[in-house]
Amino acid sequence: MKKAIINITGQIGNTYNEDGTVLVKGVELQDVVAQVEEAKKADATIEGYDVVIKSLGGSIRVGKLIAKYISKLPNATTIADTECASMGTEIHLAVAKENRKIIAGTKYSIHNPLMANVSGNASELEQMAEMIKENEKDMAKMYVSATGLTKDTVTGLMNQETSLTPEQCVTMGFCYEILPAPKLNAVAFFEPQTNNNNLMKSIKQLIEASFASSRKDLKIAEVTPPAAPEAKVMEHTVSQGKLSITMAGDVCAAGDKVELEGAQAPAGDYTLEDGSVVTVDEAGLVSAIVEGSAPDEMAVLKAKNTELEATIATMTAEFETTLATAMADLKAQIGSSFVPVQGQAKFANTKKIAEKSPRELAEERKASYKVKK
Repeated sequence: MKKAIINITGQIGNTYNEDGTVLVKGVELQDVVAQVEEAKKADATIEGYDVVIKSLGGSIRVGKLIAKYISKLPNATTIADTECASMGTEIHLAVAKENRKIIAGTKYSIHNPLMANVSGNASELEQMAEMIKENEKDMAKMYVSATGLTKDTVTGLMNQETSLTPEQCVTMGFCYEILPAPKLNAVAFFEPQTNNNNLMKSIKQLIEASFASSRKDLKIAEVTPPAAPEAKVMEHTVSQGKLSITMAGDVCAAGDKVELEGAQAPAGDYTLEDGSVVTVDEAGLVSAIVEGSAPDEMAVLKAKNTELEATIATMTAEFETTLATAMADLKAQIGSSFVPVQGQAKFANTKKIAEKSPRELAEERKASYKVKK
């Protein structure tokens, strides 16, 4: 298949002075479109494009425009060369994985978007912060979709501004193939001619249609890819023995070296203490990570509460039964001398007795002593 080379070299998008004049000339969408159109005119038999990216990033808006345009080109292959970072990586990931390549020795860096040369009041800065957060989410989502890595892994890599080797890029799914470092026959950078009215008109319409509602131009500051972080070794106790993982970053990721009992770990799955499963390939490197599911603390507390309530209910029932039995035994032992009121003896009316004379009383007593014949 005959393919044309399209170069994206240097800063993505222009940097402007306060008066609107160009301070730094970057690669704009129209520059990329112009290269494609010129290639078509130069050779009608061209069937595809090799897009060579050598950039540390730049404008988010322009980078997304270029990435979208590249994704629509027929038979497009993206090639990261020498250095590819920030929005340069988004352009590189605009095509299918099998069409993504990297030149040996290339520095490939990903990080969170940054705001450069920003000023304004508190409200304006808050709005810009919200916009940059949305861009962080979009980039993380894009990396997850393009590589197959988990969201937590991608977020960790972005937070620490990770620099990846070509081998790590292949292992983690950023690209499919590592190319040797030949001298590429680059075509001259094309500057559109002012008399090419039709081409300029179509480019202008494309830009206006894609970003009609965009009014702010956030830019990613150009940064030098950070030095590779010092490796960290984490030890885990697994069923097979003591597992050591040498991590390039703060979290375990694909491409990290794994040893079991001091030697290269055999290929297979290893379950860590938190339930995570690390898959090791034949080279003794991490090829996949399945994160363990943390226990639901609320469910655990509810279960413990239910168990406690059941224990309290059982103890209460036992206590009430024991108390009732003790009270019954006590009553049986002490008895009762209480006699209800209706059962008590009634005494004669002392007032009426006192009203009789002593003689009458004596006669009554005498009469009671008479013996009946």
